[in-house]
Amino acid sequence: MFREIGDSVKDISGMSVQIAASADQQSSAAEDINSSLQKIRGVADDVAEHAQTSAQLNNELASLGLQQNELIGRFRF
Repeated sequence: MFREIGDSVKDISGMSVQIAASADQQSSAAEDINSSLQKIRGVADDVAEHAQTSAQLNNELASLGLQQNELIGRFRF
């Protein structure tokens, strides 16, 4: 009977070690995912900023095109 109890304690102890190792791996994976998400957010913010800059430059270019057409129109006979 004491041998069975001892064996059960060893089994439970082994399971506890496995559970602790799994919890540590899950924690590490969660940290990696969080780090990756932060990097993705940074890249997304950069892309959004560049898209806004591109839109502004596009508007300026369109305005310059209109001005150029007006100037060309003045020289037509």
